Amino acid sequence: MNHFYVYIHAKPDGTPFYVGKGCNGRSRNFSNRGNQFHRRVVAKYGAEQIKVFVFPCDTEAQAFSDERRWIAQLRADGCELTNCGDGGDGGSSGCKRSPATIAKMSKSQAGHECSAEARRKMSEAKKGKPGHKLSPNARTKISAALRGEGNGGSRLSEELVCAIRAEYATGLTSTAQLGKRYGISRSHAWMIVSNKLWKCVQPNTFHPSRSDRKTCGEKNKMSKLNDDTVRFIRASTEATGKLASLLKIHRTTITKVRSGMSWKHVDG
Repeated sequence: MNHFYVYIHAKPDGTPFYVGKGCNGRSRNFSNRGNQFHRRVVAKYGAEQIKVFVFPCDTEAQAFSDERRWIAQLRADGCELTNCGDGGDGGSSGCKRSPATIAKMSKSQAGHECSAEARRKMSEAKKGKPGHKLSPNARTKISAALRGEGNGGSRLSEELVCAIRAEYATGLTSTAQLGKRYGISRSHAWMIVSNKLWKCVQPNTFHPSRSDRKTCGEKNKMSKLNDDTVRFIRASTEATGKLASLLKIHRTTITKVRSGMSWKHVDG
């Protein structure tokens, strides 16, 4: 369901320069704007410096009405708005063109057929040239520059990577807990502690196996089994279903214990 509202964009000093109507995330979207005057103001101060004020509306009709009212009021107060119109028409810039003007624009922008020679030249211009290929040395340098903190999309730093590996090495923290703590996924945390990611950072020298972790076996407070019960399961010749019913655990647990998929640290 769309939640309509009227929003005001203001300069860093609080001076309003644009009034708009929208829904959802429109008020903070500065990249898709047809109004060139609005774009110039945003480019001058930077999108992160633009102040946004939102006024919720019950309906879209009310949003159109409030938009007109705000534009009229702010202009009456002496604000120089970048709005091209008086608002309420739903257009991206508020500029309305006559049918004759639209027809002229359409005719002027109609494509013309290019000659075979022109098409050949355009095709050649878009093809790669041997002289533009990067050397192995250049590719290596670029690859090294984009590793780790050099990657603009990275959420972590070398310091955080070292902290993640150090915490995991203590055996007290799982990859799921590390993911929540550092704002990454569990699989991402595992790739870091297993040195499959961030190879440029000195890897930790100790990787606790599952048998080394304090949450393994009887140390896991959620476990319904203990070492003696595991040995009993492996030594028993009872059917899996019957044994599971006797011990009040799932039959899959019995299968994993007998096959050695779980409780690997217990002999027998």
